[in-house]
Amino acid sequence: MITTFLKPSYWLSFDFAIVDGVGGKIVFTGFFILLLIGIFSRIAAVHKTEDRYMKEAGLRFAKLFITMGLLGIMFFFFSFEHIRFFGARFWYLLWLIGSVIWFVYLVRFVKKEIPYKRARDLERVAKLKY
Repeated sequence: MITTFLKPSYWLSFDFAIVDGVGGKIVFTGFFILLLIGIFSRIAAVHKTEDRYMKEAGLRFAKLFITMGLLGIMFFFFSFEHIRFFGARFWYLLWLIGSVIWFVYLVRFVKKEIPYKRARDLERVAKLKY
């Protein structure tokens, strides 16, 4: 079974993904949880965060989770309805690659750009002081 997942012909075919049974319920639940995390993180970023850079980071993460949750649910729907092209397995692979790339850019934003912007703001405040 695991060797089937490693074959490119498995992922690059136009056959729809099988989302019946317990595996399908787990996949749908995962996508739905991503959507809920996105909604709650957006609410928390807007209402609970005072720091503008952390608010921006929270909104970006919320956008990631909401978008990928909705796309995942859409792909699941197409697979569940046995739609050959839009329910194909390669969409899940593209979804995963896109999620990882987007997440890496967000982590880069939090680790590199936010400290740079904070230091720039502190310099600006120090110059305005005199």
